Amino acid sequence: VAVARAINDWQVAEWTQPEPRLKASLVVPYEDPAASVAEIERWAGHPDIVQVLLLSRTRAPLGNPRYWPIYQAATAAGWPVGIHAFGNGGHPVTSHGWPSHYIEDMLGHAQSCQAMLTSMVVEGLFEAIPALRVVLIEAGFGWLPALAWRLDRAWRTLRAETPHLKRLPSEVLRQHVWLTTQPMEEPEDAEH
Repeated sequence: VAVARAINDWQVAEWTQPEPRLKASLVVPYEDPAASVAEIERWAGHPDIVQVLLLSRTRAPLGNPRYWPIYQAATAAGWPVGIHAFGNGGHPVTSHGWPSHYIEDMLGHAQSCQAMLTSMVVEGLFEAIPALRVVLIEAGFGWLPALAWRLDRAWRTLRAETPHLKRLPSEVLRQHVWLTTQPMEEPEDAEH
């Protein structure tokens, strides 16, 4: 909590105040939702803060209701929630255990972001907080069309598990999720 607070104070004092063209992401201690809400409320309305920052790998999937107070506070402040690919909630970063090489960890970002978005949609996060905006940062995006298609198909079959979902998962994603374009999965030949 103290580190998050100090980072926020520092980045505004040292970066955004001296250079008004710069804006900051609000760092929150997301494994402590109450403290995160307090930090969001402390900065709400500040013109130099433009989003609340989370990481994609957390102790529980980010759709878990334990994180909902953070999303509610960010939405109340008028900010999107930016989720940067990385982090470690104390669990292996792959479904089969700890990787041996960084490349395994890096390529696992797409998998963790798919699991994260699936959690957010099927837990009903966007139904509960309809104004919530999520921005995935450095998560790639080539995997998203396949995820949206698969979620829609599974939802049609398993709809009884998620009666709170009133729309196709792909519609929910289209309305609430934005992506940065780095890294961009693209072929060697730009014409392709």
